[in-house]
Amino acid sequence: MKIKFILIFSLICYTSKTLHSQTLQSKGDYVPNQIIVKLKDNFTLQNAVLNQNKTGVSQLFDSYLSKNSVKSMTRVFNETSKNNTGGKKLNLQYQPENILVVSFKNEIQDIYQSIDELKKMPEVEFAEPNYYYGIDYTFNANNQSARNIPASTTTQSNLVNNAAVIPNDPFYAQQQNITLTNVNRAWEVTKGDTVTIGVLDTGVDWEHPDLQGNIWVNYRELNGRPGVDDDNNGYVDDIRGWDWINNDNNPTDDNSHGTHVAGIIAARGDNGIGVTGVNWYGKIMSLKVLQSTGRGDAVTIARGVEYAAAMGAKILNLSLGGYFESLALRSALEKAYSKCFIVAAAGNDGKCIGQGALCMPFYPAATSFVMGVQDKAPYSNVDQDGPFVSKYPDLLNYDIYAPGTNILSTTPNGSYKS
Repeated sequence: MKIKFILIFSLICYTSKTLHSQTLQSKGDYVPNQIIVKLKDNFTLQNAVLNQNKTGVSQLFDSYLSKNSVKSMTRVFNETSKNNTGGKKLNLQYQPENILVVSFKNEIQDIYQSIDELKKMPEVEFAEPNYYYGIDYTFNANNQSARNIPASTTTQSNLVNNAAVIPNDPFYAQQQNITLTNVNRAWEVTKGDTVTIGVLDTGVDWEHPDLQGNIWVNYRELNGRPGVDDDNNGYVDDIRGWDWINNDNNPTDDNSHGTHVAGIIAARGDNGIGVTGVNWYGKIMSLKVLQSTGRGDAVTIARGVEYAAAMGAKILNLSLGGYFESLALRSALEKAYSKCFIVAAAGNDGKCIGQGALCMPFYPAATSFVMGVQDKAPYSNVDQDGPFVSKYPDLLNYDIYAPGTNILSTTPNGSYKS
């Protein structure tokens, strides 16, 4: 319980902005010419047949695919980990095995009309666009790199009457997220543990001096043969995680957001460098599911969630989201929930979660089994009925408040920003 307490706080101190223009269109923004389709569970799909862009089990569905010139059709989830649930029996809303992402050669003029056509088929359980989710990748234009801040400015003024454990990291005095949440009091009990935290984001600068000692390592691949999938998980040489954007084993950060999040969670504490994370010893699993622009799609994020849970992450952090729920992503999160504590940002558009013309729930933070984190209004999206009850359909809820503004943390190339 001691470790769990400190680690919850390590993940709630940062809520990311959304790409407002990308998520507030009339029916959402999505990957063009792609549809996610869930076939009912009584169908058994064979990879050899799927590779021919057909299912082999439904004549009606295969006729639709042929008529609409399918470019490719793949499973959303990796078969090798589909039964890896830690021995728990899962009560999933949708079993993930038959969820497919279908890409079409020709432009789909009205994707929702195509989806309605698919939904009418008795073989189809659900169909949806491959929605985009995102973050705001910009930083305060007036902010300076912490490497250039004179040491004299790192006063201890904000630690008065709150001086519990004080690490020797030079910029610790500027980390209001630590002191405002009294996390330094929790450090009197435990400074953290080597639990694995999956950061689903724009990647992480795993060579940053303040992070490199706290980066998760897949030792079966590190000590294995180069170019070989030594742990048989479908990913070759995934030593520090995976990059689904470029489909390689170098999930470094080309935006800044993911590195910033990682530092808040687990920058090495009391090492005389830069800042301190809430968990001084946590292991960051870098999962690059967002492009350099700060956005990614539901299928890519779902695959990152599946990977993290299968590879032993105990906590998942998603400082991202959007206003249209993907059932494919929900399926991944439901499955991961059997083994992982899941945290997500409520978004920073000032929208309410419940009823009203300006209200729109933000996913996945609004989902009942995900800890949704808010900053203070009006900067943050808000939950009008409070954190402990829900008056809304599907028990939608944001669960906790935490500082999310002007947070100093790590950024790529050894730098620090707020």
